[in-house]
Amino acid sequence: QLKAMSEKELEIFRNKVRAGLLEAERNMLHEKAARGETCVYQDDNGHIYRIAAKDVIASNPQFQ
Repeated sequence: QLKAMSEKELEIFRNKVRAGLLEAERNMLHEKAARGETCVYQDDNGHIYRIAAKDVIASNPQFQ
């Protein structure tokens, strides 16, 4: 039988998921940068644009 998570357990789980997603994105960006590739993003107005992975890394300390 499944047991519901406590608020503390749920917060720990959420933090682990966030950390895992950040690590995966960081790894992906570094792999793309090594190959000289770009990433595709969308701004708040829905406009799609490309930016070099190395530039994304350079402008975001969390990915360095």
